[in-house]
Amino acid sequence: MGNVLTPCCGGPGDELRPSALGSSAMADTPNALSVDVPPMHRAASAPVNVPDQGPFGLGVLPHVKDLLKAGFLKAYLTRLYNTELGTGPQGACRPNSAVAHASLDPEMNTMNIAMPDLTAEYWCTFVPPGQAPVFRLKFPEWSVYSALTAYDTAGFPVASLNARQVAGGTDPRMLIDSEGRVVVHLMHGTTWDHSAPLCVLFRVYRPEGVDITPHDDLPHARLVSAASSTTPLRSKIAKGLDWQGFQDSPASSADDLMAMSLEDVLNSTDEFEGPVPQEEALQRGRVIGEDFNEVISSKIKALHQNQYGSQFFYPNSVGGLFVNANATYVIAFLGTEHHGMKITTKVPEKTRFRPFYGYMAISYTTTG
Repeated sequence: MGNVLTPCCGGPGDELRPSALGSSAMADTPNALSVDVPPMHRAASAPVNVPDQGPFGLGVLPHVKDLLKAGFLKAYLTRLYNTELGTGPQGACRPNSAVAHASLDPEMNTMNIAMPDLTAEYWCTFVPPGQAPVFRLKFPEWSVYSALTAYDTAGFPVASLNARQVAGGTDPRMLIDSEGRVVVHLMHGTTWDHSAPLCVLFRVYRPEGVDITPHDDLPHARLVSAASSTTPLRSKIAKGLDWQGFQDSPASSADDLMAMSLEDVLNSTDEFEGPVPQEEALQRGRVIGEDFNEVISSKIKALHQNQYGSQFFYPNSVGGLFVNANATYVIAFLGTEHHGMKITTKVPEKTRFRPFYGYMAISYTTTG
Protein backbone atom coordinates (compact mmCIF):
# COMPACT_ATOMS: atom_id res chain seq x y z
CA MET A 1 0.00 0.00 0.00
CA GLY A 2 1.31 3.43 -0.89
CA ASN A 3 1.96 6.11 1.65
CA VAL A 4 -0.51 8.62 0.25
CA LEU A 5 -3.67 8.38 -1.80
CA THR A 6 -5.74 11.15 -3.35
CA PRO A 7 -8.88 11.23 -5.50
CA CYS A 8 -8.82 12.52 -9.03
CA CYS A 9 -11.24 13.03 -11.91
CA GLY A 10 -12.73 9.87 -13.36
CA GLY A 11 -14.16 9.25 -16.79
CA PRO A 12 -17.53 7.66 -17.60
CA GLY A 13 -17.96 4.41 -15.76
CA ASP A 14 -14.98 5.01 -13.46
CA GLU A 15 -15.35 3.94 -9.86
CA LEU A 16 -15.31 6.46 -7.03
CA ARG A 17 -11.77 7.21 -5.96
CA PRO A 18 -10.90 7.84 -2.30
CA SER A 19 -7.69 9.46 -1.15
CA ALA A 20 -5.21 9.03 1.66
CA LEU A 21 -2.10 10.75 2.86
CA GLY A 22 0.59 9.07 4.94
CA SER A 23 4.15 9.19 6.12
CA SER A 24 6.31 7.87 8.91
CA ALA A 25 5.60 11.03 10.90
CA MET A 26 3.13 13.67 9.80
CA ALA A 27 2.48 16.75 11.90
CA ASP A 28 0.13 18.58 9.55
CA THR A 29 -3.01 16.92 8.18
CA PRO A 30 -4.05 18.44 4.84
CA ASN A 31 -7.42 19.99 4.07
CA ALA A 32 -9.29 18.70 1.05
CA LEU A 33 -11.14 21.12 -1.18
CA SER A 34 -13.68 19.72 -3.62
CA VAL A 35 -13.65 21.45 -6.98
CA ASP A 36 -16.91 22.26 -8.78
CA VAL A 37 -15.98 23.90 -12.06
CA PRO A 38 -15.66 26.88 -12.18
CA PRO A 39 -16.37 27.91 -8.53
CA MET A 40 -14.38 26.32 -5.69
CA HIS A 41 -15.38 25.81 -2.10
CA ARG A 42 -14.38 23.80 0.93
CA ALA A 43 -16.30 20.53 1.10
CA ALA A 44 -18.48 20.04 4.14
CA SER A 45 -17.38 17.02 6.15
CA ALA A 46 -19.23 15.32 8.96
CA PRO A 47 -17.26 12.79 11.04
CA VAL A 48 -16.83 9.75 8.79
CA ASN A 49 -14.94 7.30 11.00
CA VAL A 50 -17.24 7.28 14.03
CA PRO A 51 -17.81 3.66 15.18
CA ASP A 52 -21.17 2.26 14.08
CA GLN A 53 -23.29 1.51 17.17
CA GLY A 54 -26.07 -0.26 15.31
CA PRO A 55 -29.85 0.27 15.42
CA PHE A 56 -30.11 0.22 19.24
CA GLY A 57 -26.84 1.98 20.02
CA LEU A 58 -25.31 -1.13 21.58
CA GLY A 59 -22.82 -1.95 18.84
CA VAL A 60 -23.79 -5.64 18.77
CA LEU A 61 -24.73 -5.98 15.09
CA PRO A 62 -21.72 -3.99 13.81
CA HIS A 63 -19.44 -6.11 16.03
CA VAL A 64 -20.83 -9.31 14.51
CA LYS A 65 -20.32 -7.88 11.03
CA ASP A 66 -16.73 -6.99 11.90
CA LEU A 67 -16.08 -10.53 13.14
CA LEU A 68 -17.48 -12.02 9.96
CA LYS A 69 -15.45 -9.64 7.80
CA ALA A 70 -12.24 -10.40 9.69
CA GLY A 71 -12.93 -14.13 9.51
CA PHE A 72 -13.53 -13.97 5.77
CA LEU A 73 -10.34 -11.97 5.20
CA LYS A 74 -8.25 -14.38 7.25
CA ALA A 75 -9.66 -17.39 5.38
CA TYR A 76 -9.08 -15.70 2.01
CA LEU A 77 -5.49 -14.63 2.73
CA THR A 78 -4.67 -18.05 4.22
CA ARG A 79 -5.86 -19.65 0.98
CA LEU A 80 -3.91 -17.13 -1.10
CA TYR A 81 -0.67 -17.67 0.86
CA ASN A 82 -1.02 -21.46 0.67
CA THR A 83 -1.80 -21.34 -3.06
CA GLU A 84 1.39 -19.41 -3.71
CA LEU A 85 3.37 -21.79 -1.51
CA GLY A 86 2.00 -24.60 -3.67
CA THR A 87 3.51 -23.17 -6.86
CA GLY A 88 6.93 -24.57 -5.90
CA PRO A 89 8.33 -27.73 -4.29
CA GLN A 90 6.80 -28.53 -0.91
CA GLY A 91 8.58 -26.75 1.92
CA ALA A 92 10.88 -24.88 -0.46
CA CYS A 93 11.84 -21.24 -0.04
CA ARG A 94 11.09 -19.17 -3.15
CA PRO A 95 12.13 -15.57 -2.45
CA ASN A 96 10.33 -12.78 -4.32
CA SER A 97 8.04 -15.25 -6.09
CA ALA A 98 5.46 -12.56 -6.95
CA VAL A 99 5.65 -8.80 -7.33
CA ALA A 100 3.09 -6.02 -7.01
CA HIS A 101 4.26 -3.43 -9.51
CA ALA A 102 1.44 -0.98 -10.22
CA SER A 103 2.28 0.93 -13.36
CA LEU A 104 0.69 3.08 -16.05
CA ASP A 105 2.48 0.77 -18.50
CA PRO A 106 0.11 -2.19 -19.11
CA GLU A 107 3.07 -4.50 -19.75
CA MET A 108 4.52 -3.80 -16.31
CA ASN A 109 1.27 -3.37 -14.36
CA THR A 110 0.86 -6.27 -11.91
CA MET A 111 -1.08 -6.74 -8.67
CA ASN A 112 -2.57 -3.24 -8.70
CA ILE A 113 -4.40 -3.90 -5.42
CA ALA A 114 -4.37 -2.85 -1.76
CA MET A 115 -3.70 0.80 -2.64
CA PRO A 116 -0.18 0.51 -4.12
CA ASP A 117 2.04 3.46 -4.90
CA LEU A 118 3.00 3.95 -8.55
CA THR A 119 6.57 4.73 -7.49
CA ALA A 120 6.90 1.59 -5.36
CA GLU A 121 6.98 -2.16 -5.76
CA TYR A 122 6.31 -5.00 -3.35
CA TRP A 123 8.16 -8.32 -3.75
CA CYS A 124 6.38 -11.24 -2.03
CA THR A 125 8.05 -14.14 -0.23
CA PHE A 126 5.59 -16.67 1.21
CA VAL A 127 6.56 -18.61 4.32
CA PRO A 128 5.05 -22.01 5.25
CA PRO A 129 3.48 -22.64 8.69
CA GLY A 130 6.02 -23.57 11.34
CA GLN A 131 8.85 -21.78 9.52
CA ALA A 132 10.53 -18.39 9.80
CA PRO A 133 12.45 -16.54 7.08
CA VAL A 134 16.07 -15.43 7.25
CA PHE A 135 17.04 -12.88 4.59
CA ARG A 136 20.35 -11.78 3.13
CA LEU A 137 20.46 -8.55 1.13
CA LYS A 138 21.88 -5.13 0.59
CA PHE A 139 19.14 -2.52 0.86
CA PRO A 140 19.46 -0.54 -2.41
CA GLU A 141 21.39 2.67 -1.82
CA TRP A 142 19.48 4.26 -4.71
CA SER A 143 16.05 3.63 -3.17
CA VAL A 144 14.03 6.42 -1.59
CA TYR A 145 12.87 3.93 1.06
CA SER A 146 13.11 0.14 1.36
CA ALA A 147 12.04 -2.36 3.99
CA LEU A 148 11.26 -5.99 4.72
CA THR A 149 7.86 -6.43 6.40
CA ALA A 150 6.13 -9.67 7.43
CA TYR A 151 2.31 -9.88 7.34
CA ASP A 152 -0.02 -12.37 9.00
CA THR A 153 -3.19 -13.80 7.46
CA ALA A 154 -5.16 -10.75 8.59
CA GLY A 155 -2.97 -8.58 6.34
CA PHE A 156 -1.40 -6.78 9.31
CA PRO A 157 2.36 -6.19 9.73
CA VAL A 158 3.91 -8.31 12.50
CA ALA A 159 7.64 -7.65 11.96
CA SER A 160 9.66 -5.16 9.93
CA LEU A 161 13.17 -3.92 9.23
CA ASN A 162 13.93 -0.89 7.05
CA ALA A 163 17.14 0.49 5.57
CA ARG A 164 17.39 3.29 8.12
CA GLN A 165 17.23 0.82 11.00
CA VAL A 166 20.07 -1.08 9.36
CA ALA A 167 22.11 2.12 9.12
CA GLY A 168 21.60 2.60 12.86
CA GLY A 169 23.36 -0.72 13.43
CA THR A 170 21.63 -1.56 16.71
CA ASP A 171 18.89 -3.99 15.70
CA PRO A 172 19.71 -7.32 17.44
CA ARG A 173 18.04 -9.42 14.72
CA MET A 174 20.75 -8.73 12.14
CA LEU A 175 24.44 -8.80 11.37
CA ILE A 176 26.55 -7.47 8.50
CA ASP A 177 28.53 -10.21 6.78
CA SER A 178 32.04 -9.97 5.30
CA GLU A 179 30.63 -8.75 1.97
CA GLY A 180 28.60 -5.94 3.55
CA ARG A 181 25.26 -7.75 3.21
CA VAL A 182 22.58 -7.68 5.90
CA VAL A 183 21.63 -11.07 7.33
CA VAL A 184 18.41 -10.75 9.33
CA HIS A 185 16.24 -13.19 11.29
CA LEU A 186 13.19 -11.03 10.66
CA MET A 187 10.77 -12.81 13.00
CA HIS A 188 13.12 -13.08 15.98
CA GLY A 189 11.45 -11.72 19.11
CA THR A 190 8.03 -11.66 17.43
CA THR A 191 4.95 -13.50 18.67
CA TRP A 192 2.72 -14.84 15.92
CA ASP A 193 0.62 -17.88 15.10
CA HIS A 194 3.12 -20.53 14.00
CA SER A 195 0.33 -22.68 12.56
CA ALA A 196 -0.40 -20.08 9.86
CA PRO A 197 1.64 -19.01 6.83
CA LEU A 198 3.22 -15.58 6.43
CA CYS A 199 3.83 -13.19 3.56
CA VAL A 200 6.97 -11.02 3.64
CA LEU A 201 7.09 -7.95 1.40
CA PHE A 202 10.32 -6.38 0.22
CA ARG A 203 8.99 -2.86 -0.31
CA VAL A 204 11.04 -0.50 -2.48
CA TYR A 205 10.22 3.13 -3.28
CA ARG A 206 12.00 4.00 -6.53
CA PRO A 207 13.51 7.33 -7.64
CA GLU A 208 12.94 8.68 -11.13
CA GLY A 209 14.78 6.67 -13.76
CA VAL A 210 14.39 3.25 -12.11
CA ASP A 211 11.58 1.18 -13.66
CA ILE A 212 11.92 -1.92 -11.48
CA THR A 213 14.38 -3.22 -8.91
CA PRO A 214 17.21 -5.12 -10.63
CA HIS A 215 17.30 -8.86 -9.98
CA ASP A 216 20.68 -8.62 -8.22
CA ASP A 217 19.28 -6.13 -5.67
CA LEU A 218 16.51 -8.48 -4.47
CA PRO A 219 16.82 -10.41 -1.18
CA HIS A 220 17.96 -14.01 -0.89
CA ALA A 221 16.28 -16.13 1.78
CA ARG A 222 16.24 -19.44 3.63
CA LEU A 223 13.90 -20.95 6.20
CA VAL A 224 14.46 -21.96 9.82
CA SER A 225 12.12 -23.40 12.42
CA ALA A 226 9.67 -20.86 13.80
CA ALA A 227 10.68 -22.13 17.24
CA SER A 228 13.98 -20.27 16.81
CA SER A 229 12.09 -16.97 16.81
CA THR A 230 9.94 -16.78 19.91
CA THR A 231 7.29 -18.55 21.96
CA PRO A 232 4.35 -19.57 19.74
CA LEU A 233 1.05 -17.73 20.11
CA ARG A 234 -1.04 -19.89 22.43
CA SER A 235 -4.68 -19.67 23.45
CA LYS A 236 -3.87 -17.88 26.71
CA ILE A 237 -2.15 -15.07 24.79
CA ALA A 238 -4.75 -15.07 22.03
CA LYS A 239 -7.72 -14.88 24.40
CA GLY A 240 -10.17 -12.42 22.92
CA LEU A 241 -8.68 -12.87 19.44
CA ASP A 242 -10.44 -16.15 18.66
CA TRP A 243 -12.56 -14.34 16.05
CA GLN A 244 -9.41 -14.04 13.96
CA GLY A 245 -9.16 -17.80 13.89
CA PHE A 246 -6.03 -18.22 15.99
CA GLN A 247 -5.35 -21.78 17.02
CA ASP A 248 -3.26 -23.27 19.74
CA SER A 249 0.28 -23.97 18.66
CA PRO A 250 1.52 -27.50 19.31
CA ALA A 251 3.10 -28.25 22.65
CA SER A 252 6.89 -28.27 22.86
CA SER A 253 8.36 -30.75 20.43
CA ALA A 254 11.80 -31.97 19.48
CA ASP A 255 12.01 -29.02 17.08
CA ASP A 256 11.38 -26.61 19.95
CA LEU A 257 14.06 -28.22 22.08
CA MET A 258 16.56 -28.22 19.21
CA ALA A 259 15.79 -24.64 18.13
CA MET A 260 18.85 -22.70 17.07
CA SER A 261 19.91 -19.60 18.95
CA LEU A 262 19.80 -16.22 17.18
CA GLU A 263 23.59 -16.27 16.87
CA ASP A 264 23.49 -19.75 15.33
CA VAL A 265 20.83 -18.69 12.83
CA LEU A 266 22.68 -15.56 11.72
CA ASN A 267 26.06 -17.29 11.43
CA SER A 268 24.82 -20.50 9.82
CA THR A 269 26.55 -21.60 6.62
CA ASP A 270 23.28 -22.98 5.18
CA GLU A 271 22.69 -21.87 1.60
CA PHE A 272 20.34 -19.01 0.74
CA GLU A 273 17.92 -19.34 -2.16
CA GLY A 274 18.02 -16.61 -4.80
CA PRO A 275 15.04 -14.70 -6.26
CA VAL A 276 12.82 -16.34 -8.86
CA PRO A 277 13.11 -14.93 -12.41
CA GLN A 278 11.55 -11.49 -12.84
CA GLU A 279 9.06 -12.56 -15.52
CA GLU A 280 7.77 -15.37 -13.29
CA ALA A 281 7.30 -12.90 -10.41
CA LEU A 282 5.42 -10.51 -12.70
CA GLN A 283 3.18 -13.34 -13.93
CA ARG A 284 2.33 -14.52 -10.40
CA GLY A 285 1.59 -10.89 -9.51
CA ARG A 286 -0.98 -10.73 -12.32
CA VAL A 287 -2.64 -13.95 -11.12
CA ILE A 288 -2.84 -12.74 -7.51
CA GLY A 289 -4.14 -9.33 -8.58
CA GLU A 290 -6.95 -10.80 -10.66
CA ASP A 291 -8.00 -13.13 -7.85
CA PHE A 292 -7.85 -10.37 -5.21
CA ASN A 293 -9.91 -7.98 -7.32
CA GLU A 294 -12.57 -10.59 -8.02
CA VAL A 295 -12.96 -11.72 -4.41
CA ILE A 296 -12.22 -8.65 -2.27
CA SER A 297 -13.98 -6.11 -4.47
CA SER A 298 -17.27 -7.94 -3.95
CA LYS A 299 -16.91 -7.59 -0.16
CA ILE A 300 -16.22 -3.85 0.08
CA LYS A 301 -19.20 -2.16 1.68
CA ALA A 302 -20.94 0.81 0.11
CA LEU A 303 -20.11 4.26 1.43
CA HIS A 304 -22.56 6.16 3.61
CA GLN A 305 -23.85 9.42 2.19
CA ASN A 306 -21.92 11.48 4.77
CA GLN A 307 -18.63 9.92 3.62
CA TYR A 308 -18.81 11.43 0.14
CA GLY A 309 -16.89 14.71 -0.11
CA SER A 310 -15.16 14.19 3.23
CA GLN A 311 -12.12 15.91 4.66
CA PHE A 312 -9.08 13.75 5.43
CA PHE A 313 -9.52 11.32 8.32
CA TYR A 314 -7.72 8.37 9.88
CA PRO A 315 -9.39 5.08 8.83
CA ASN A 316 -10.70 2.84 11.61
CA SER A 317 -9.22 -0.27 10.04
CA VAL A 318 -6.58 -1.01 7.41
CA GLY A 319 -6.80 -4.80 7.63
CA GLY A 320 -5.98 -6.58 4.37
CA LEU A 321 -4.30 -3.52 2.82
CA PHE A 322 -0.75 -4.59 3.76
CA VAL A 323 0.08 -1.16 5.12
CA ASN A 324 3.64 0.00 5.58
CA ALA A 325 4.67 -0.59 9.20
CA ASN A 326 6.51 2.75 9.17
CA ALA A 327 3.82 4.92 7.58
CA THR A 328 0.78 6.99 8.56
CA TYR A 329 -2.30 7.14 6.33
CA VAL A 330 -5.27 9.49 6.06
CA ILE A 331 -8.10 9.26 3.53
CA ALA A 332 -10.69 11.54 1.93
CA PHE A 333 -13.52 10.66 -0.47
CA LEU A 334 -14.47 12.66 -3.55
CA GLY A 335 -18.01 14.00 -3.54
CA THR A 336 -20.42 12.54 -6.09
CA GLU A 337 -21.26 15.98 -7.49
CA HIS A 338 -17.63 16.97 -8.04
CA HIS A 339 -15.03 16.08 -10.64
CA GLY A 340 -11.81 16.79 -8.82
CA MET A 341 -10.23 17.76 -5.51
CA LYS A 342 -7.77 20.47 -4.64
CA ILE A 343 -5.57 19.75 -1.65
CA THR A 344 -3.79 22.46 0.32
CA THR A 345 -1.22 21.47 2.91
CA LYS A 346 2.05 22.49 4.45
CA VAL A 347 4.74 20.27 2.99
CA PRO A 348 6.83 18.92 5.87
CA GLU A 349 10.53 19.71 6.03
CA LYS A 350 12.89 17.03 4.82
CA THR A 351 14.16 14.88 7.66
CA ARG A 352 15.83 11.51 8.09
CA PHE A 353 12.78 9.87 9.68
CA ARG A 354 10.44 10.95 6.87
CA PRO A 355 11.92 9.63 3.63
CA PHE A 356 8.71 9.77 1.63
CA TYR A 357 5.64 11.98 1.41
CA GLY A 358 3.08 12.06 -1.37
CA TYR A 359 -0.47 11.63 -2.69
CA MET A 360 -2.23 8.93 -4.69
CA ALA A 361 -5.58 8.46 -6.39
CA ILE A 362 -7.18 5.05 -5.97
CA SER A 363 -10.44 3.31 -6.76
CA TYR A 364 -12.48 2.50 -3.67
CA THR A 365 -14.12 -0.59 -5.14
CA THR A 366 -10.97 -2.21 -6.55
CA THR A 367 -8.34 -0.78 -4.12
CA GLY A 368 -6.20 -0.17 -7.22
